[in-house]
Amino acid sequence: MKIKQYTFLLLLFVTAICLSGCFRSQSPFYENEQIVQDDRIVGTYEDRPSESTWWVSRSQDFPGKYQLLLKDDNATAELVGTLFRLNDILYLDIFPIKDSGMRPDPGGPPTTSELVHSILYQPQHLVWKVELSETNFVFWSPSKRGISQALKIAPELKPKSGSMAETLTLQLPDSTKDSQVYLRRFGTNTMIFDNRGQMAKTMKQ
Repeated sequence: MKIKQYTFLLLLFVTAICLSGCFRSQSPFYENEQIVQDDRIVGTYEDRPSESTWWVSRSQDFPGKYQLLLKDDNATAELVGTLFRLNDILYLDIFPIKDSGMRPDPGGPPTTSELVHSILYQPQHLVWKVELSETNFVFWSPSKRGISQALKIAPELKPKSGSMAETLTLQLPDSTKDSQVYLRRFGTNTMIFDNRGQMAKTMKQ
């Protein structure tokens, strides 16, 4: 089943649990000339509350980009991450490559991989604002409240139905040029990118 390709939503967002949101698009959020590299992102990160670990390294298959590997107990996912700048803001575009499925936790809260599968049903690009240092990875994305604020500014993006995926995520236009129109409008608005997360680096790759 193609659903096995989609375990990636909470790769950088495990600390925000279920009330988090994101922007997604069928196409990359970046133009090639906007791509940057910053190896401060390279390393190993652990999120103890979700018991997930992820590794970031330079991609051998996608020059100028990064390989992201997520391990959620026995479930694993491989993604490609692309750093880019738009209006002097650093973003990370994330796209799934493959995964091994989901890790269930009977009787417990949804696991990282289960949340990913429940929210995203087809491979799409996600985007976060990021800030890098030698020891930490800081990222911002819209919460449900942030998505509501975005819809006040751009009501034409309002989804036609109220599924879980459409409540926690907001679909931007399929073309890079059109999706960047909204990123430019939303990027500096702290009421939209209102959810801050941070992971500490445990070791360098």
